[in-house]
Amino acid sequence: MLNFIILHLNVISLIVWTVLFVVVLIKYIKPLWLGKISILTLLGVVIFLHILYAGFVTWAQYHVWSVTDEQTRFFLIQPLSNLAPLPSYMEWTRHYFEQPMGYFVFYVLGRVWLAVGLLFLVTGLFYGFLRFIQKYRDGFGVHGPELIATLLLIAGWPNVLLVILLGFIFAAIISYVSVLKNIERTRMENAFLITTPIVMLFGPVLFKALDLSTTFVL
Repeated sequence: MLNFIILHLNVISLIVWTVLFVVVLIKYIKPLWLGKISILTLLGVVIFLHILYAGFVTWAQYHVWSVTDEQTRFFLIQPLSNLAPLPSYMEWTRHYFEQPMGYFVFYVLGRVWLAVGLLFLVTGLFYGFLRFIQKYRDGFGVHGPELIATLLLIAGWPNVLLVILLGFIFAAIISYVSVLKNIERTRMENAFLITTPIVMLFGPVLFKALDLSTTFVL
């Protein structure tokens, strides 16, 4: 069972995020169907799942290397080589990695936790921006910024960048159509509810089309 989960982790993750997106969509369209489950609760669940996923991948990587062969077990105790390149702004951390298990820690931080950290950072900054404009624009429903933040986290890294970009484009289109049809109020959440599944399905294709894959994909 463990081997099955590790081998199919990407598929399992996609299923989980898809289910959560559907739950968020139901909460937005038919809020009474989910009873007392709030958007804030769903936001907390999504944050927890990202941390759980990163923790599991870290453990799984350690487990796989520890049981494969002597060469991979060697990586678990090996410090990071002093010849390994680090960005200039991270040089101050080098001595932390030049310890036993330094290579493994550096590996999982770069391959797993960096993506989670960037996702949380970008989502947090954008959430702060949404809360700021919410003070001056009546374009959100109840917990609208929190709903959008939940969608960004569901999209993951680096898809969050595309969701934000396309979300603004779709928001502008929806706003323009609303003016033409004399619709008094539109919600910004609608745009992100449209763009999130599109990016989840076609993210790699869109990144390639925009020539951003080598820049943001970790």
